[in-house]
Amino acid sequence: MPDEVKKRHARTRLWVGVAISGVLLAIAAALGWYLRSPQFEDLVRRKLVATLEDATGGRVELTSFHWNLSQLAFEADGLTIHGLEGADQLPYAHVDRALVRLHIISFVERQISLEQVELQRPVVHIIVHPDGSTNAPEPKIKSTKSPVQELFDLAIARADFHDGMLLLNQRQVPLDFSADDITAAMSYNRVAQRYDGSVHVALDHVSVAAAVATLRERGIASIAVGLLNSYANDVHERA
Repeated sequence: MPDEVKKRHARTRLWVGVAISGVLLAIAAALGWYLRSPQFEDLVRRKLVATLEDATGGRVELTSFHWNLSQLAFEADGLTIHGLEGADQLPYAHVDRALVRLHIISFVERQISLEQVELQRPVVHIIVHPDGSTNAPEPKIKSTKSPVQELFDLAIARADFHDGMLLLNQRQVPLDFSADDITAAMSYNRVAQRYDGSVHVALDHVSVAAAVATLRERGIASIAVGLLNSYANDVHERA
């Protein structure tokens, strides 16, 4: 093959490569713009609302929503879930502000975990009537042969609840704590019409050691520990 023909083919391959690279860069730029656009943010917002409504069965309201692609995080203000309570009663659940950061485990299998969950003034309102019924809505059931529907199974690296409250009829229980390495799961049994859930929190050895040191400084020589639930999960007792 003459040198001139070889050079012509080389130039052709070069221009084809440049053209393909240009197209790929244009696609990447357009995708990056779309993922940061108000249209995509609204899409994520509507998906979040639909997912919460499917999981809880309640009516979900969301005042504002902001998505940060570079940090894989979103902020939601005025998140409210309405249950079966009356219109003049406090809703089933409400959070003034929620900050959630995601961690992608696998793109292929679409697995994610929650790097951080921070809730400002979360309020959970449970009403238990004399007949045993509550204001908890029934999740939207998917077509399945099993009577038990898994609602969620999450791993949370860090959780912070600030100035929150659990209202159980007239009783108020503060919700204000921080914890690391949490796993939480919940399912709904449509035959028994019952929620079943579990929350596991990793033992903080540093905090335990600090608490023991404080007790020693105060002259406390012994501690009684009630292992009420170790039959179900004895991880902390073994630690």
